[in-house]
Amino acid sequence: MSDAGDLQRVERDVGRILAQSDSLVDVYDATLATIGESLGWKLGAVWEVDAEDGRLRCVRTWHAGRAAEEFETLSAVIGLEAGEGLPGSVLATGAPVWMVDAPAEANFPRTEEARLAGLHAAFAFPLRSPSGVVGVMEFFAGEPREPDEPLLAAMAGLGGELGQLIVRVRDAR
Repeated sequence: MSDAGDLQRVERDVGRILAQSDSLVDVYDATLATIGESLGWKLGAVWEVDAEDGRLRCVRTWHAGRAAEEFETLSAVIGLEAGEGLPGSVLATGAPVWMVDAPAEANFPRTEEARLAGLHAAFAFPLRSPSGVVGVMEFFAGEPREPDEPLLAAMAGLGGELGQLIVRVRDAR
């Protein structure tokens, strides 16, 4: 269970990141590191919805300590449909999703790579704009964890802010 003070600090820090940069790469890198390091997660990733085929594509990853090379490489090359895997489940529902032990889930196409990397608990949340979900951010821990509703609620709020930035940056191109 996340500490309320830690969640408030993360929300404040991510708000500062969003206010200081319009570069999606910089925002993604800083946000993944801030959430992961502050809340004790091992790996994080950002997925964007491909405008052409509607599939999710992993555009950035972050890891604490040793890289999860096979997992990160597979994430970078696959495209996930709505409903497929953790990010796809978030895209399909438009809501945060928690997996107590992701490699043990039936709907998790990166099972072997996650096991090899020692990734277990996972959560993901939508990056929402007024027009819908434009991306997904996911995080993994090195051990199974029970669902943390306050964390999911806080991340859903941050996902709205991140989604609006994504749309603003895309519209400016």
